[in-house]
Amino acid sequence: QALGGASTHVFLLLTRMQQVVPLLVYFGVQQLCKPGGLLAELLPKELVSWAPGALALLAFVISSQYQQYQAEKVSSLLVGKPAPAFDFSLGGKKMSIAEFMNENPLPTIIDFYQNF
Repeated sequence: QALGGASTHVFLLLTRMQQVVPLLVYFGVQQLCKPGGLLAELLPKELVSWAPGALALLAFVISSQYQQYQAEKVSSLLVGKPAPAFDFSLGGKKMSIAEFMNENPLPTIIDFYQNF
């Protein structure tokens, strides 16, 4: 809920979809470049073989920029918000994040990771 509930799920879905956009563009354009295809008739022969890769690269750049924009937009919802409440142990002492922040008023970054 900290990220805005439904907007977070939409963001994650779009992020996953954006990862396959260049691949879909590549294979779609490849079909259009086959003999008798739309691009095969519109483009010079020299460019037809380059079209799938070039347009897939363009799709990758555009989707990466859009994904970065969306990530910044979602991240900005967290700036200035209090951290979620959870307990942890630090040096054998169990405390909550609120207790830790009261003892250490400096800005704090908590990095969560999972080691497989």
